[in-house]
Amino acid sequence: MAKRKIPRLAYGEYVSSDPKHSDDVWHARRRMIEIVRRVHPIFFQRLMADVFPIFNQITEAGFHLDPLNPYARLKNQHELKNAILKWATEFNAGADWLFDDVLRTLSYWLNNPEARVSLKWTPLRGVVNLAAVNPGAFDFCYEPWDVQRVRWASYIKSLRERFEKAISEYETKTREVAESQGLVRARRQYNPANLEWFVRYQFAGMSSKKIADRLAAEDKGRVPDDSSVLKGVKAAARLIGWDNLRNQD
Repeated sequence: MAKRKIPRLAYGEYVSSDPKHSDDVWHARRRMIEIVRRVHPIFFQRLMADVFPIFNQITEAGFHLDPLNPYARLKNQHELKNAILKWATEFNAGADWLFDDVLRTLSYWLNNPEARVSLKWTPLRGVVNLAAVNPGAFDFCYEPWDVQRVRWASYIKSLRERFEKAISEYETKTREVAESQGLVRARRQYNPANLEWFVRYQFAGMSSKKIADRLAAEDKGRVPDDSSVLKGVKAAARLIGWDNLRNQD
């Protein structure tokens, strides 16, 4: 059986160095949320039970969510803020970008009854500022074939060599422009298992040893030890731009 290919996170080869605008960070966070739904659904259930009613109440009273940095601009809504912080404390989920997603999700649930039933996370994302990379169009021109002086085999060989050189120069120039504007190479590989270990460690409160023991009990082939699990958790945290990893018990 062919090994399943892990899809890349970013569409292109370069992403913003700022996690707020990075394509691969955003996709990694979405995949992390999908894992939360599968392995720790109480994360969503408590958000619905404890936070959504307050959001619904203040919305009915005239509150309008600011789509740009919604949590930072949540003015004077102390009851809602306190509810979000209490929920976040329970799940070690304190991150500003996640708070923004929580508010967008609450708004999504409010306007989509079917999403409230399925507890679907919002498909929306914040505003993304893409750096303009414009090294100019790729233009290529070569001298015509002089059929009286040059054989076709010689001409096409020379043309291809010149074309390959032009392509290489254009690639180098484009990459230099991209990197000069602060873009970095997108991640080519990541381990989906690390994201699941992160969810169990950070949100479900499991120790790396408990995660390793669980894997051993499930007999999933080669089982990592607890130190390898912890390394995977830290790798996942870097992947999604999570700065406040909890201390292990």
